[in-house]
Amino acid sequence: MAGGRGIPRVLMVLPRLETGGMECTVLAQAHQLRAAGVEVALAALSPGGDLEEQAAARGVPVVSTPGVTDLKSGAAFVGAAATQVGATLVHSHTGAWLPSAIAARRLRVPHVHTRHGFNPGATAAVSEFLAARATSHVVCVSEELARHGRQILRISSARLEVVPNGADLATLPEPAPVAADADPALVMVCRLVTVKNIPLVLEALRLVRPRVPRLTLTLMGDGPEREALTARAEALGVADAVRFLGMVERPWSHLPPGGVFVQSSDSEGLSVSLIEAMAMGCRVVATAVGQTATFVDGAPGVRLVPPREVPPMAAALEAMACMAPGEARHLEAANRAHARAVGGVGRVVERLRSRYAALAAAQG
Repeated sequence: MAGGRGIPRVLMVLPRLETGGMECTVLAQAHQLRAAGVEVALAALSPGGDLEEQAAARGVPVVSTPGVTDLKSGAAFVGAAATQVGATLVHSHTGAWLPSAIAARRLRVPHVHTRHGFNPGATAAVSEFLAARATSHVVCVSEELARHGRQILRISSARLEVVPNGADLATLPEPAPVAADADPALVMVCRLVTVKNIPLVLEALRLVRPRVPRLTLTLMGDGPEREALTARAEALGVADAVRFLGMVERPWSHLPPGGVFVQSSDSEGLSVSLIEAMAMGCRVVATAVGQTATFVDGAPGVRLVPPREVPPMAAALEAMACMAPGEARHLEAANRAHARAVGGVGRVVERLRSRYAALAAAQG
């Protein structure tokens, strides 16, 4: 594994290699970095994962693990993986910070960490505070995360920067044509976890359906909340309007024509699914969290609502889903142009490549 002139060889470390927003983002970054001449390999603290095959297909090496049981074994694995691929820089992502920081310090190589979101709980806070002390540079995908990094984790501004996520837009399919009589449809693409607050959308759907009886919700993704969400839909009387597709390999191929993309997260850095949905020409309803408002600024086909509030979510869903076809197509075209102009992963890759080079130069 050989890096280009002035560019280190990089080991990117994730908690897992299963399909998720962060994981797909990192794989896209690794693939594009390699195309830009940076030698990158991936490692995960959990064995297996459905993204291993995708990584191999994109020519991104993966260092496999039998599984990490604690901090000590995690640091040992990252150190061994970095040595195996000849890495001269370790770049960790949310969920793999402290073991990567320890391994990089032992190897005396620079360590970059990207914060994609908040890790709740006192143990995570202590872990992040300790990891920050041993990290060369911290990348945050939102201003909110950067403020937390400066104020709570006490990371100096010189060691911290904001680099919002980007999506690999070249992999998206062509949007399907929208029939004039298409039923109004909502779509979500996310892991079924608490922070995504999918019950907020189910509650809003219950309020809207008496006025828009043909409105449906399609959820693509899986996670520990699926059973509870199924029960919640039943209890709210909207189960007949909700489809759980589970994990699908190419979610945007299953996009309902003219569907409205919904993001209901309580906390978010910048959702790659949101970027992809806009690039596919979806109108969007999203909670105003993380970097979302900054990213969608200037895109007329987006309605932002406060997090955790059902009536504003319901009103926005109804307005977007019941829009006149001509206006809907205009907004979809505007969203597509906006996302493709500012949402590509290439911008992120150039920032990372520049940061890697600066750290390599400072190292020696």
